[in-house]
Amino acid sequence: LYSWEAFQGDGVPQVKHPEYLSEAKVGTVDAAFSRINQCQGVLPSNTALRALSNLALGRSSVFFHWRAEKMKFEQSVEQVALSGMSLECSNSLISWMIQYSTKLRVLQLWIDTQDSGDRVLASVTALKRAAARTLQAIEATVSASVPDVTSLLQLQHVLGRPFDLISCIEKMRASIENCATEEQAISAMSLCVQSSADSGSELTGAMRDLLALACAPWLEALANGLGISTSTNRDCSHLSLCLAAELDQEGDLSAIDDEYRMSNSGPLLSKEDLELVKEIRANLKLLRKYLPDHKILLSGDGSPNTRGNRNPVATQSAEPFSFNPWAIQNQEELAHLSFQCMSEPPAAQPLVHEDSFAATLHFLQSDTLASKSAYQFEILPALRINPFDKIRLQIEAQSRHLNQLFIRHLFQNCNLGKHLELQYMFHLFGNGEFVVRLSTALFSLETQTAQRTRGKLPTSQPLGLQLGAEGIKRWPPASSELRLTLNGLLNESYHHTNTCYNRSGSSRVDIPGGLSFSIRELEDNDIERVMDASSIYALDFLRLQYKTPAPLDVVLTPPSMKKYDEVFRFMLRIIRILDATTRLQSRTLAEDGKIHLATRRFAVQLHCFMTSLTSCLFDIAIKVPWKKLKCAVTDIESCLARPESSNGLISITALRDLHEECLDRIRSRLFLKQKQEKLRKALESLLITVLDAAGALQLKDKAQATVVSLIATFETAIKTFL
Repeated sequence: LYSWEAFQGDGVPQVKHPEYLSEAKVGTVDAAFSRINQCQGVLPSNTALRALSNLALGRSSVFFHWRAEKMKFEQSVEQVALSGMSLECSNSLISWMIQYSTKLRVLQLWIDTQDSGDRVLASVTALKRAAARTLQAIEATVSASVPDVTSLLQLQHVLGRPFDLISCIEKMRASIENCATEEQAISAMSLCVQSSADSGSELTGAMRDLLALACAPWLEALANGLGISTSTNRDCSHLSLCLAAELDQEGDLSAIDDEYRMSNSGPLLSKEDLELVKEIRANLKLLRKYLPDHKILLSGDGSPNTRGNRNPVATQSAEPFSFNPWAIQNQEELAHLSFQCMSEPPAAQPLVHEDSFAATLHFLQSDTLASKSAYQFEILPALRINPFDKIRLQIEAQSRHLNQLFIRHLFQNCNLGKHLELQYMFHLFGNGEFVVRLSTALFSLETQTAQRTRGKLPTSQPLGLQLGAEGIKRWPPASSELRLTLNGLLNESYHHTNTCYNRSGSSRVDIPGGLSFSIRELEDNDIERVMDASSIYALDFLRLQYKTPAPLDVVLTPPSMKKYDEVFRFMLRIIRILDATTRLQSRTLAEDGKIHLATRRFAVQLHCFMTSLTSCLFDIAIKVPWKKLKCAVTDIESCLARPESSNGLISITALRDLHEECLDRIRSRLFLKQKQEKLRKALESLLITVLDAAGALQLKDKAQATVVSLIATFETAIKTFL
């Protein structure tokens, strides 16, 4: 018996022949496959390796040629197997190589093609430059590895990573084909990179490089347009959000359609980012208009490089400040140098670093044949990839700086606080002196009318319109009567208040904004109601005219002034009805013995109702919201009084929104909003009932039945309102 240890196989027949086909020579395998697959021929290994190596570099050969009309490489001879492979395996490898070379050639053609059209996107041009640099790195890597390749499997292994990288570039190129704006293109590329990062791909680092290089022109132009860059040779005209013409354009930037920009910027810029960019641009425009010589606007002319105009996109070239603390001889010198180091502005961070292509090169070279290192997967944080984040901190700092600068200008140089107080004093009837003088001029019967009649000489009594007096035949009064009656009323009230608060100043100045009385433009239906002196609408023609001086119109906007006028119109009606009920009560109590008890009680009831309503409207509807605004303004003024602190300052937009919110609360509590129309009509009907009842009770020949009817109507109106 033979043991396995002693078995040599000399006596066993055919022991020297292979048992499996794969153990035979290549020629045997090729012959077997040719009989099975019926291929037209077999390509030798050396010839196939040279042809596929040329194909890997994007070059044509006898076996592979480029079809320009189809934009792809094609095999010259079909049904040809590679030596040592089956026809199916050969076709799979050749198809993979053709796909690789086709993508490579398509990218090269795309890079070499000059963009045509009305507008060329800078991000696309930058992506082409980055792709060209990547293809050069791929060609260098492949060219260096091909001489060491001895088999087709090694060649496929060498091209594995470049193929993945080329596929990513092709994916980014395809994503921006239909983009019309820079923001759309950058958003599309960001989504590609984000998708790669979410999948944990090792290509994420290389794709970040491509995205950084493609976004650099947009970020630099955006930084330049927002005043955080001193670059003067950067053309911003290719940016839809930072057009140079739009940045220098006269007019209100609020007219820009934010909804259009949101729909065209994609996920690149959120709503908050758009508002931030819009706010900075608006502040820069105001700064150019009203403070053109400010140092933040000066660049490139030897002006000091302030925090607002440091260039965040330039690579820091100056040598950093450094010292050896062990060489310091005394503590004072150490303290001085430490203070100097800490007080210097931080170095500007470049948007595109010199090693921005390091991840791409590392990806290509980390697993070539010449490298013995294994795959090194980059651990990336699961964060949102947004190129705007590169300059977000600088933009937010610029926004804070501009807001502080312009807020200081509005309050200290333009006296915004006084202008706001002026609106409260007159438009919102916050000045008691003005309310008394206006009531006397409009309703008092102890004044002489401004209307001149033949044979009647004027007296020394003050002039008044005497609205509510019996026998008024002509209403509304002429413009000359209004000028004579109301002339000087605003000035006297304003200067009387200023004298009370500041007794040391004796000089009289004009009212800010040229505040004066004027005639309101009314529609035909409103004109007919104004002509009735006994109606609640008799004074709707009277308004306060105020021209907001620039740049205060960024806070006291035309819509807000329209709201002030709306409140003034409503409160003037309230004061008119309050005066009517006050005169009715005084007359009723003066003629105690001649007037029926029910009439006196009803007159007192009407006066109490109007007194309570007026007090509620002034104290709750107007004073409470205004007090909140006043506290915010006081905090700002207190912060401005301390130059070393700016924590209490808010932005221009926040101040404007706070002012608008105050007016909206006042209008809401006065039932002046459109959604409160039902309540407003019920209150208006109640006020008409009170005014009609006061007018009816003023008549001397009133019957008891009329009083009872008026009381019933008044109670019904109150129930309807409640």
